[in-house]
Amino acid sequence: MANAITSVIIASASAVAKVFVIGFIGYVSAKRPRPVPILPPHSMNAISKMNFNLLILPLVYSTLASAVTPEKLGSLWFVLVSAIGVICLSYGVASLLGKLSF
Repeated sequence: MANAITSVIIASASAVAKVFVIGFIGYVSAKRPRPVPILPPHSMNAISKMNFNLLILPLVYSTLASAVTPEKLGSLWFVLVSAIGVICLSYGVASLLGKLSF
């Protein structure tokens, strides 16, 4: 069981590291070179939204999905139960907040 948890932690760290590398490349392309950056400032908002919505999330999910096999998932049943619990709790909180008028 410890081996399965270790492989999931390594896959998660790998996915997060890839996200930081992509973020660093975006920072460098937006700020360097100083006089004229590679990416124009007026397009940064659209590019960052596209990057988050279309590229980062699939990168994280594909990295984690490649590390978790059905055999490992069977020994990590508490992770699956916890994930379902977090989803249900989030749904409940969002539903309650949605009914409040601000």
